[in-house]
Amino acid sequence: MSFRNDVELTMVNYNCSLEEALNILETKARVELLKELKRQIYYSDTYIRTIADAIEKSKE
Repeated sequence: MSFRNDVELTMVNYNCSLEEALNILETKARVELLKELKRQIYYSDTYIRTIADAIEKSKE
């Protein structure tokens, strides 16, 4: 779907102006970015813990 279609659908679904639709889409995009950042942090943390555990076991 194109950005224009997204804007038009948002305007219809929320019965709002163009500016309001753009704000809604911006907020949704920010939420998706935050979800992705949270996912990346989780996997980075898991990876670091795995490496730390391996280092500890190698010291034994």
